[in-house]
Amino acid sequence: EIKADNKQSQGWGGTLGLGTHKDRWKVLLAHVQKTLPDSQIDEEAGKIEVVVETINAKWTLRLFLYPQNTYFAVDSILLYAIDETNRNKVAQFLNEVNCKMCIFGGWKIDLRDGEVCFHNATNFKGLPLTQIEDLYEEVISWNIAQFEGSVATVEHFFTIGKNSSQRSLEFKSQDKPKEELMEKMRVIRAEIKQRTNASNRW
Repeated sequence: EIKADNKQSQGWGGTLGLGTHKDRWKVLLAHVQKTLPDSQIDEEAGKIEVVVETINAKWTLRLFLYPQNTYFAVDSILLYAIDETNRNKVAQFLNEVNCKMCIFGGWKIDLRDGEVCFHNATNFKGLPLTQIEDLYEEVISWNIAQFEGSVATVEHFFTIGKNSSQRSLEFKSQDKPKEELMEKMRVIRAEIKQRTNASNRW
């Protein structure tokens, strides 16, 4: 059982145990050890990474719990980087993808090293410690659902469009509308709960 370290806040329901960063890290670590047992853990940086593979894709899932604030972030990272000559072009394309998707989170590229990922984050300020694990689960599953729903479009551009000076964004049939993404998120959350109960791996 995770208990708050002497940090309390008054809310509508009375005293809520918000906990410290250390408390929130313990909750995240316990959740990851049940659902992502092969993860590489960097406690000092507040970072966890693991390679995830499904029938649709294979990528690196990176979780951040920022020590200096109340933000939790998730990145689904492609396993290859974009070469320097094409990074600006890819950045423009990803901005277009994000505008078309209109959902929580978005694709981004690090222009320094060419890393491409789908990113989302949330601020859990004021959230009781007892609800933190549900928040982690929701943000992770929502990230995975959106990544899988749009990665085909992104990689299609990389494979046949990276040398083209002009390309219009056309979502492929594999890409899911928002309603389907919501359903996929619910399915992923159910799978996470099932793996948690059975202590199975991804």
